[in-house]
Amino acid sequence: MNNYIALLIVSLILIVSTENSIGNEKTEKRMILNGELTMEKLDQLIKKNSQNNSLTELELENSLGSGSSAGKIVDAFEEFFNKQHIETFVSGGCYSTCANIFLLGENRTMLPESGKAYTHLMIHAYRNNQTKEINFGLTDKTFKKINEKSNNKFPLSLLERIYDDKNGTGSGELYIFREPYLTTTGTSHVLICQGKNIKHLKECEPILGITPEDLGIKIVK
Repeated sequence: MNNYIALLIVSLILIVSTENSIGNEKTEKRMILNGELTMEKLDQLIKKNSQNNSLTELELENSLGSGSSAGKIVDAFEEFFNKQHIETFVSGGCYSTCANIFLLGENRTMLPESGKAYTHLMIHAYRNNQTKEINFGLTDKTFKKINEKSNNKFPLSLLERIYDDKNGTGSGELYIFREPYLTTTGTSHVLICQGKNIKHLKECEPILGITPEDLGIKIVK
C-alpha cells in the first residue's frame, strides 16, 4: 500500500512538471535570431508566432546582417512586426540589415553585452552586392521609417550623416553603442565613420551629447 502511494505521488509530480513545462513553452514571449538574417529565418519566426500567440519579442544577437536582398528582408520583417506588434531587442553586435530590422520594431531595447561583443548597432546605406553602388532611394525610405518608428526621436539629420564623406559616395557608417565608447577625441554612445583611411573605430568622429534613449531606444540593466 505504501509503495502504491509513493508511486502515485511520483506520478503526480511528473504530471505537474510536464504541465508546467508545456505551459512555459506556450507562454514563451521571445525568439532569438543570430548570424545571417534571411527570409528563411523570418519564416521560422512567423511559424513560431502562429503556434504561440504569446510570442511578441524578437532578440537579435551578434549578426552581421544579410548576404543579399537586404531591402526585401527588412521590409518583410517590418510588415510582420507591424501586424503582430513585435518588440525588438539586441545583444552584441548588430550590423547593417540587423540594425535596420531592430530599429523598425516596437519598443526597441538594447540588452547588456552578450559575452562576445559590446552591444551596438552599425547603420549604413543599402549597396548593390556586385557593383557596390549606393541605393539612395531605398536607404532614404528606410531612414524615414526609422525616424517615424522612433516618434521622430531618431532624427533624419543624424542618419544622413552617412552621406557626409568628402567623395559624396554615401559610404559612411553610423555606430550606436549601449555603453559609451572611447575614441581618440572623446567618449560617446554615437560615432560616425567616414573614409577608407579609418582603420579602427577609435578614429571615428564621436557625436557628443546623444544617448540611445535620446534616439527612442530603451536600455535595460
